[in-house]
Amino acid sequence: VTTADWTVAKLYEDVNHDSAISAGDTLLSTANTLSGGKFAFTGFSKNIASGTFQPNACMVSLTTSSGATLGHTFKLSIAAAADVTVTGGYPVQVYGAGGAGTAIEGNVMTIGIPPFGEIHVMRGANSVTSGSTDSLGTVAIAKQTLAYDIKNLGGADLSLFGSPDKVATSSLVNCSVGVIQPSSPVSAGSSQPFTLEVTPAAAGNFSLAVSIANTDPDENPYTFTVSGTASGSPSPPPALDITTTSLPAGAVGTPYSQTVSSTGGTAPYTWTLGTGAPPGLSLAAGTGSTVTFSGTPTMAGTYTFNITVSDSSSPAQSDTQGYTITIAAAPAALDITTTSLPNGQQSVVYSTTVDCTGGTAPFTWTLGAGAPPGLSLSGTGAGATLSGTPTAAGTYTFNITVSDSASPAQSDTQSFTVVIAAPGTIIITTTSLPAGVLGTPYSANIASSGGTGTHTWQVSAGSLPAGLALSGSGAVATLSGMPTVTGAFSFTVQVTDGSTPALTDDQPLTLTIAAPGGTPGPIKGGGGGGGGCAAGPGAGLLALLLLVPVLLAARRRLRASPRRG
Repeated sequence: VTTADWTVAKLYEDVNHDSAISAGDTLLSTANTLSGGKFAFTGFSKNIASGTFQPNACMVSLTTSSGATLGHTFKLSIAAAADVTVTGGYPVQVYGAGGAGTAIEGNVMTIGIPPFGEIHVMRGANSVTSGSTDSLGTVAIAKQTLAYDIKNLGGADLSLFGSPDKVATSSLVNCSVGVIQPSSPVSAGSSQPFTLEVTPAAAGNFSLAVSIANTDPDENPYTFTVSGTASGSPSPPPALDITTTSLPAGAVGTPYSQTVSSTGGTAPYTWTLGTGAPPGLSLAAGTGSTVTFSGTPTMAGTYTFNITVSDSSSPAQSDTQGYTITIAAAPAALDITTTSLPNGQQSVVYSTTVDCTGGTAPFTWTLGAGAPPGLSLSGTGAGATLSGTPTAAGTYTFNITVSDSASPAQSDTQSFTVVIAAPGTIIITTTSLPAGVLGTPYSANIASSGGTGTHTWQVSAGSLPAGLALSGSGAVATLSGMPTVTGAFSFTVQVTDGSTPALTDDQPLTLTIAAPGGTPGPIKGGGGGGGGCAAGPGAGLLALLLLVPVLLAARRRLRASPRRG
């Protein structure tokens, strides 16, 4: 049954107060058209006022194209729209003529029917309908491995909620069975496999019942019978053996799932996880010849442990396999470390690198909407290249996102603003400067694009850190020197070309000077009436080193001067 299969809906008033559609109940309205997953009821005689509870339950009868009818009852709380779970877990939404979120006023009500999962089971190319028998015919007295698929033909996830087994077996006659369980949920349009391992006990007829609890409203549970006729004599079961001899490493916080398989023995099987396994990992429920070892590791380390399987033969067989796996620490957080990008100029080739740290390679880089036209992003490493030839001038704000290959994947996004200057103008393309260290020679270039002739560079606002100077007469200027004070310094650099009239551009910049081996000292500034500047321990050491030559020179002058008698 799918949403499109509903052909008629009837709205009743439960006059008999028996919470069922029965003789004597009042038919309020009939809706014969399903539009957009909704039935609309109008013109019914029972006035339903906002803010009240209907004293009698209202009931909806839903009929399918195949003639199946599902009767659901629920109280109407009319104050506002509400999702209502009705008999069998079937979801509907009740709301007024104004659409979802509106109250029911007067004689108009809508029942919304969302899409839902639709279960169907197949073995190979053969359909196994609910209520049918899957006949195996005549088989040997040996384990029969039957591979099935649970298909979801509906428009929403199909949940399998049986506990502890999603596929449950019962009423075994002349046989034993093991089950390799499916996963849940089954997404719309997909399938999940499960396996029955049926072993006849002796010659003659054998059978078992299968039940799958699920969220299909008209096929829950989904049931069928497996039957056959066993012939011949039973042979001794082959030796039970775990064939999976090693397991891969994992990482903290990363989902882990591996299958451990065995051969031989007699189903059903019992799997046991020994002590010493990585915290967060466990064996899934199951009685088949394979089992899933899964979870999310919570602690790094190297772990040695056993997994044991036992069968149902008499006497029972068992096999134990030892494993050693390493769980690595969680990968470092993924972080885009580039925080600004250079400006550019229309029709001038542009290229810069965006870097990241942490995460698990390879990486996927994505350029968001709003980037300068003509530029593209490429790379799978810890650095991506943004390059091309800008085709339009303007100020562009856009995002760059990087995702790694971890499971689950990490991602980080950084926002950038880039100015693309028009042709015939001049622009300073450098938008950030590397940090410097007190007492260590510093040099950084500040570049420009456009303009002609000799370029004149100057600081048009603010001031440079003491010890540094700006020089250059071309498209690139150099900021260099020996910083003598720590702090964060903001200033504006201006470039002027040699054309007439001259072209000019200004670029605000910030430069941080840190103390040796550590963080920046106090920012330059006066305190009280003394003016001056505050400096950290590094500045004091530098001052002492600069003072030593002065003291030595003074001492030599004293020795060279005549002594007074």
